[in-house]
Amino acid sequence: MSAQAPACGWCDDGAGGGRGACVPGGERRPHNPHICPHKRWHFTRCPACQCNGHAVCDSEARCVQPCAARAVGDHCDQCAPNHWGSSLNGGVCQPCDCNGKAVSCAAETGRCYCSTKGLAGDRCDKCDNTNHYHADLLNKGCYYDLAVDYQFTFNLSKKEDRHLSAINFRNAPVKPDVDADFSITCSAHARMNLTVRTRSTMHERVLFSDLNCTNFRYKAFQFRFAKSEHSFGVEDNVTSTTFFVYVYDFRPPLWIQISFSQYPKLNLQQFFITFSSCFLLLLLVAAALWKIKQKYDLYRRRQRLFVEMEQMASRPFSQVCVELERIGGEAGGVPAPVALEPCRWGRAAVLSLLVRLPTGGTGRAPPLGGLALASALVTLGHHADRPRNQCK
Repeated sequence: MSAQAPACGWCDDGAGGGRGACVPGGERRPHNPHICPHKRWHFTRCPACQCNGHAVCDSEARCVQPCAARAVGDHCDQCAPNHWGSSLNGGVCQPCDCNGKAVSCAAETGRCYCSTKGLAGDRCDKCDNTNHYHADLLNKGCYYDLAVDYQFTFNLSKKEDRHLSAINFRNAPVKPDVDADFSITCSAHARMNLTVRTRSTMHERVLFSDLNCTNFRYKAFQFRFAKSEHSFGVEDNVTSTTFFVYVYDFRPPLWIQISFSQYPKLNLQQFFITFSSCFLLLLLVAAALWKIKQKYDLYRRRQRLFVEMEQMASRPFSQVCVELERIGGEAGGVPAPVALEPCRWGRAAVLSLLVRLPTGGTGRAPPLGGLALASALVTLGHHADRPRNQCK
């Protein structure tokens, strides 16, 4: 006390428990000797017995245990678990008032550390509506409302989650003509209860109790909630069936995946009929497209043939007289061109000329004099590596 208030010293109350008061004084005595006798005055040293008034000391100046007034510690200077306040110098420790929803509270303020996710308030007497936890009209507690056909993941690994040991969920299937499926997976050890409440009974009926949800999965086609056994949907703004899931007896960190789903049951006969119909329709469409393609290809070939015939018919025609010379009494020599028709761009031309047909040793090629008119496509221009009159 003298370190915090140098003008004060410690006056022990004389009960032998270390309780006292800080009063003005000096090294030798207090300023007012009538308030604190000299034998109970401590200015630079503390009393040997330090039990904060909650215990007496033995012969070795140790506090006799247990301490009174819900205090604990070697010097009875702390409040016992599940209590809050200050036990120093005769202070009083009070039990945590948490409505049975927490096992501990803040030692200084008494604010409860709620053990169920979704509870709020200093005494765990409210629901955390901000994070979608709501109270039930018939049940005590706060529940997270699970939407149908969604998978929810709850990650309980934050610092404020270290005191949690339970979490509650609620779901009401809304489709009256579809079965309901439920699945849950926990990453660490946890227990689970599953109950159901109907509009007619208004009380919970236990479906499963004390199950280990670490790897538990409520699988479809094996444990499905059938629409024939449960009345689903909403009537007069009131749900017909509500499921409650209680996950408890766990220690964070922990994550939970949970979902309720209502997917229509697959009709295999209808599926195969639809698939076969679509497949046959696809084949018919493919065959029709193939026939159309064939007709189109035939049309294009005919069009190209007509264009070629028109181009051939548009070529100029004329009458040419050819005079043949005899060399040594027989026809011979290099055939001369009769006509040269340049093509487009002037790089090639169609060359027409007379050629002599083979006679077969008879001297004349039957039946007409051994001559024929021939055409060839030749390139125009000079090429050094070819004879001048050679055609390609």
